[in-house]
Amino acid sequence: MAIIGALDKTKHLSEFNDPLPNNAGGYTSSADRKAAARTNLGITGNITNLNQAGSATAAAVTTTADGLTTGLIPAGATAVIITSGAATNAATLPGIAANSLPIGYTIRLRVGANGLELLTPAASNETINGVDSDGTNQLDVAANSMLTAVVESATGWMVGQASAVAPDND
Repeated sequence: MAIIGALDKTKHLSEFNDPLPNNAGGYTSSADRKAAARTNLGITGNITNLNQAGSATAAAVTTTADGLTTGLIPAGATAVIITSGAATNAATLPGIAANSLPIGYTIRLRVGANGLELLTPAASNETINGVDSDGTNQLDVAANSMLTAVVESATGWMVGQASAVAPDND
């Protein structure tokens, strides 16, 4: 059955065995459509629009010996420039649980002329690439690098490094 200019929502949603209710005007509200979609897709909890175009929140971080104070990467930041005085200084990712960061939350990190150690918050039991990185272990980051850190689980970050490529002139 072809429908031109409108969606037969009863027919379409009958596949899910969950037709949408109509309001007094004969239309389904946006909230009802969203709720039905969430139910039909099995989505629980909040849906967050992650890193939409134009929504980057920039931050500048300066490493410290322990990754605290100016070395803390703020929750909510999506683009961070990190300045480090020495490769043994540290910056600390925001706590996943402490800040209710959703899976898929992404931070891009630009590291300057000195490398650094990337940590998770002390005693958080949160990991970087599967390794608890809140003190004894850390991710060593090279100078002049670009990293992407993504929340991959309720307690884990996946961090990868982009490699610069040089254009070829022939």
